[in-house]
Amino acid sequence: MDETQFKFALAAIVAFVAMFFDLRTGKIPNKLTFPAMLTGILYNLLLHRSFAAMGWSTLACLLGILFYFPFAAIGAVGFGDVKLLGAIGAISGSPMHIFTVWLFSMAYGFIQAIIVIYMNYGTKSLGVLYALYKTGAYKHRTIQMENTSEATKNNVKYRIGVSIALAALTACFKVYRW
Repeated sequence: MDETQFKFALAAIVAFVAMFFDLRTGKIPNKLTFPAMLTGILYNLLLHRSFAAMGWSTLACLLGILFYFPFAAIGAVGFGDVKLLGAIGAISGSPMHIFTVWLFSMAYGFIQAIIVIYMNYGTKSLGVLYALYKTGAYKHRTIQMENTSEATKNNVKYRIGVSIALAALTACFKVYRW
């Protein structure tokens, strides 16, 4: 395993740890994302012994944050997800890798959103998707139903951390051909 594969594997490991936090608590903690960002930037500096590598790592971190920031600003994803993508960028040190992970996470996120809506609303899911779009309720993560206690009893939650972890793994295996 060369240094690039090691960095991408480390990024995938951080993403999977974040996924478990996201599934368990609904949040990705700062005590995971901020140390991962700092570790990634310092690792790239020490590995390549160059401030240019540190600069690329910092750029990839900022790109990761910028990719999801608009979605977090409207409430579509949490800020932990934003910081997670930044941490993956800092560890990988590659703006191209973070762009690839972002694209895959968007694709997985879309599929996951459809599955979650179907699992929560069943055959009414197409009507719910239309109502989400038409009313703008997707911005607030709320959907009004006739019987709200019944609607929230077995509610399946949307967790973008899962999509980011799958995207990091996909980028390692499919794009970089381990």
